[in-house]
Amino acid sequence: MEGPLASSILGSLIDTVWFFTLAFAGTDLETTTYSLGWFNIDAPIWTGWAGGDFYVKLSVAFVPLAPFGLLRRLVPSREAAERDSACGGSLKSCFSDRRCHPRAILKSFT
Repeated sequence: MEGPLASSILGSLIDTVWFFTLAFAGTDLETTTYSLGWFNIDAPIWTGWAGGDFYVKLSVAFVPLAPFGLLRRLVPSREAAERDSACGGSLKSCFSDRRCHPRAILKSFT
C-alpha cells in the first residue's frame, strides 16, 4: 500500500472513530442488530452510521487515487526520463555509455 492510499485510509478511520465516539458515546440511542455474515451483533445505531460514513470516505479517497495510481505507472518519473534522454533512450546504449552505467547514476545521487 502506497503513501496516499494508506494515509487516506488511516486518516478516515481516525476521523470516523473520534467523531462518532465523541458525538454519540454516552447517549441513550437505541441499539440494533447488525448481521455480519454468519453472526449477528447488537450495537448502538450510531455504529452503523459510523460504518456508512467510513465507507463514503473510502469511496471519495479511492475515486481520485485510482486514476492517480494509473498515471504514475504510465508516466515515467522525472529522474527516469532524464536518465533515458541522457542515455539515448535505449537500454543497450545506456549500458555501453559509461556516464549512464547504473553505478555512475548512483554516484551522481551521492
